[in-house]
Amino acid sequence: MKGRFVKALLVAVLVLSGFMANAQNQRPLDPQKFNAALLEELIVQRIDSLRKAHKKASFGNDAILKKAAADHAAYLAKKGELSHFQEKGKRHNPQDRVLYYGGKGYYAGENVAEHPVQVLLHKIKGQRFDKVTTYEQSAELFVLQWATSKPHMENLMRDNFDLTGVAVSMDKKSGRIYAVQVFSPKPQAQ
Repeated sequence: MKGRFVKALLVAVLVLSGFMANAQNQRPLDPQKFNAALLEELIVQRIDSLRKAHKKASFGNDAILKKAAADHAAYLAKKGELSHFQEKGKRHNPQDRVLYYGGKGYYAGENVAEHPVQVLLHKIKGQRFDKVTTYEQSAELFVLQWATSKPHMENLMRDNFDLTGVAVSMDKKSGRIYAVQVFSPKPQAQ
């Protein structure tokens, strides 16, 4: 089992490093003019490439899962902390959020991550930059964080997760971006 994770990790690093090879396509990330839609698209592209490298189909994008991810990304940016849980209520955990947005028959899983923009980063294994200054670097760092964490990578590679929603939100005060990916199998008929 450990050998498979190490092999998956190496594939992840190689796939993601391919995205950084073409430096002229880097788009500067200006926190004052943050383009969440662009970053979300780049994250999805990198996840699709990672899944393809592992002979897995791309996730289908799902509007309900996207709403649940956007809700939680905004919550994390507002709170300034990383968690899978919100304060008690109708949107407390990933499954509650999916149900809140109409996801009957869904079974939710979730990955969350965060990083600062234009601030010196601690060294992360496989990292090829000192600070995030472009959308491409941000997308790579989010997916690399998930791919180098066994439980997050398991979510990315689970055979029964068919659908996803990815959202990001920026806390402009702290200069941190929060990313949320919500997963589910295709919903069961109720």
